[in-house]
Amino acid sequence: MRISRNVVSACLVLGRLRSPVSSFTNSYSTTKGPLQSFNMMRQRSMQLFLDSSTNIEQEIIQTKEDQKLPPVHQIKGVIFDMDGTLIKPCIDFSDMRNRVYAIADSDSSLKHKPEEERRGDVLELFHFLSDEGKKLAKDVFDDIEAKAIRDMTLMDSVADVCHHLDQLGIKRAVLTRNVEESVNVMQQKLMDESGVKDFYPCVNRNTKAKEDDIDPLPSKPNPDAILHICKVWGCEPKDILMVGDSEADDMAAASRAGCGGRVLLKYNGVSHDNDAGGGGPSSDIERQERKPTVTVQNLGELIDLLK
Repeated sequence: MRISRNVVSACLVLGRLRSPVSSFTNSYSTTKGPLQSFNMMRQRSMQLFLDSSTNIEQEIIQTKEDQKLPPVHQIKGVIFDMDGTLIKPCIDFSDMRNRVYAIADSDSSLKHKPEEERRGDVLELFHFLSDEGKKLAKDVFDDIEAKAIRDMTLMDSVADVCHHLDQLGIKRAVLTRNVEESVNVMQQKLMDESGVKDFYPCVNRNTKAKEDDIDPLPSKPNPDAILHICKVWGCEPKDILMVGDSEADDMAAASRAGCGGRVLLKYNGVSHDNDAGGGGPSSDIERQERKPTVTVQNLGELIDLLK
């Protein structure tokens, strides 16, 4: 049985149920919510999906194994994650998890809940804290992100890659769960050090699809931000690449959006801690959607891939 890319993307989206959250709680979303009700809904929807689509799962696996990057003349744009991709890893996710979990353990809204409801993705957990707990958690996020800005270092070969894409006429965008200030600092560094023009668009955790929207675009692995960038560019997802260091967020989002290629960066061959507490995949479909088309150890390898 053959199925279209759109059908595959729609099926993959069914694998996750996500709560509406504020721009703050969306920033580092990955896989699970902190409360049992979210897990129960998610597991139920996944079971219904699996019960009715055994053949589809096999088809998805076969399709992804057969995929290769599209030819360079077909590529209209490349979307880059920022932390761990355009800049070297500088967010201490372990510290973030530990500090927010400690807040949850003593928070008036959560301290009487089972431990599993006081864990999970830290920014989804933020949504369920008391007002005082949210203030404390926000201080944690602000502190960690301020340090990350101070320590920011551009990734090796990033300027060369940008210049190469510009010469080919391939558009560049940024999609990050970080804040606008961090994106601006990164872009200024690139301009000052290497004369690299700005990425466009730059979608951060507070970016809205329209000015009058109440909520920002949902975070990766939701595909909406990728589709938004494609709309701005006037192209189809099949004609773009997603480059990032997170299988759970970047690769999964690209799979769901139907991107033409998914490039996973394992800086120096190492998988760095970029887990906000969401955990690993819970099904074969989730494992498959996290698979990259190509894995590289250095961003400069993109130049050889796009010749």
